Amino acid sequence: RIAAATTLDELRPLDEAFHALIAASAANALLAELHAKVMEALFNSPRYDGLMKVAHTPASERRVVRASAEAHSAIAAAVNGGDGEAAALAALEHLAEVESRMLARSRSGASR
Repeated sequence: RIAAATTLDELRPLDEAFHALIAASAANALLAELHAKVMEALFNSPRYDGLMKVAHTPASERRVVRASAEAHSAIAAAVNGGDGEAAALAALEHLAEVESRMLARSRSGASR
């Protein structure tokens, strides 16, 4: 379903659901609860929302949504295939890309 998203507004609830599903699949209730609280605080943070919206053109927004869909697909395929190493690597690559993008947006927003 994430692959069908074309905007950040369409992606956000799907992204939240994907991350919650991954946390729940760990079969660790404490981890799932902690994850839910952290993600809720993050997704409801005005600072996060601002970082997601800084300097977005329709084309750059589509690139972000497409990159997220591709990363989530790689993670899901590895999890579904029972390949924990590949899932961990795909997740780390995804998080590094998101962090890099958010830092770049933070810097470009701060320079305005």
